[in-house]
Amino acid sequence: MGVTQGLGGRIFNYGTLVVVGTGGTREIFPAIRAPFNFRTHIMLEIQAHTQAGGEGKPPLS
Repeated sequence: MGVTQGLGGRIFNYGTLVVVGTGGTREIFPAIRAPFNFRTHIMLEIQAHTQAGGEGKPPLS
């Protein structure tokens, strides 16, 4: 998972979130507000889900 920001994105705190799936598929989400915070929250949810027992259980919210 990555974030790209241009100069305008750095000034106004927006960017593009790029998620790469297990099969290598790239999903691009443009114009995300506070993209680094958004990425951090997603990564924390993934970590919590993994620690809770992995697949088959709903993610923690």
